[in-house]
Amino acid sequence: MSSRQKRWESVGKASIPIATLVDRYLSACRSAGMSPKTIRGYNEKLKRYVHMMGGMLGGFILEAVRNLGWSLL
Repeated sequence: MSSRQKRWESVGKASIPIATLVDRYLSACRSAGMSPKTIRGYNEKLKRYVHMMGGMLGGFILEAVRNLGWSLL
């Protein structure tokens, strides 16, 4: 297991805003050279998800994601 994975496992995830993770993901997409149109699409869907789920990663529940997933498409 890499040190990066170990660090993520040791992070107190309950206090991480989901919006922060979305912003970092979109930044990684830009760095990877994805098209602006693709990134805009990701941004729209992920921001809707954050708005509906709200808050912090600690409230992230797999069942809620599964139930919400299709309504975002």
